[in-house]
Amino acid sequence: MRGGDSGPTVDVARSQPLAGVLSLVVALVLAAGAAACDDSGAAPSTNPSSSPTGPSDGATTPTSPATSATTGASTGTPSVAPATGPELVVKTATAHAPQGWRASGSLIGTDQGALQPSTFNTLSLDDHVNLSGGSSSDLDAIYQAFLGVSKGLTDVTRLPDVSLAGTPALHVRYQSKDDRFVVTDMVTTVRADRSITLSFSLEPKTVRQQPELVDSVIASFAWR
Repeated sequence: MRGGDSGPTVDVARSQPLAGVLSLVVALVLAAGAAACDDSGAAPSTNPSSSPTGPSDGATTPTSPATSATTGASTGTPSVAPATGPELVVKTATAHAPQGWRASGSLIGTDQGALQPSTFNTLSLDDHVNLSGGSSSDLDAIYQAFLGVSKGLTDVTRLPDVSLAGTPALHVRYQSKDDRFVVTDMVTTVRADRSITLSFSLEPKTVRQQPELVDSVIASFAWR
């Protein structure tokens, strides 16, 4: 898996491809879920009631995402300074990695990635044609579609929804039962018939020590 997935040695060549492929697959599934909800005409569900929990440093106990998932209670992007590191540019969007990170290029053709040297920390911005329809107006349906394909994940937590330059986006944090070294944050939405996903793979200590890192990248996001 990613560089921090299999042991104490950072393997950059292996870290970025899986993160990019995961964001592409998840975005396609989420878009399909949103399309199904749009077709049914069902109204969005009520606001989530439980609070998110933080990641742990060790391996997590495999549990069912349907029972372990928790959700945030508010919507909006916190006011933090935008990241000013390398700019990631895809077809309809851009975002900056944190200062001190370096660009790692594209690995699946629709993404741009970055990594923090000497750590397991990586991120990617993916932008591809959404073939399944869907809308950013029903993030609850997108989240339910995500849970439907999350059988290998643990500690699935829906964080408060965010804004990607004015477009509502789903924010989910989770760990893989086979991945003890990083926590994944996924921020995804559908806009103008395209699926856009920011994917972060971060060491648990980074999440604790730099709680505004993800928000700073979100704050740097812009549409092209």
